[in-house]
Amino acid sequence: MLLSKYFSEEGIERTAQVRKNASGFYVDLCEDNVVVRVVKLYDKSEQYAEDTAENWVLGINKETWTN
Repeated sequence: MLLSKYFSEEGIERTAQVRKNASGFYVDLCEDNVVVRVVKLYDKSEQYAEDTAENWVLGINKETWTN
């Protein structure tokens, strides 16, 4: 279930979608409308998932997004 969606303001087109399933929260991280990573946050709160999404679109802590 989609709970919220975040968008970047300029530069690289980044979006993030906060979702919830039976296991908990997760975030789809996208660039140019392509999912580049799914962050499973099943043991975290909705606020934590929203912060993760916001950080992604703002480019905060970008070094942690590489595999």
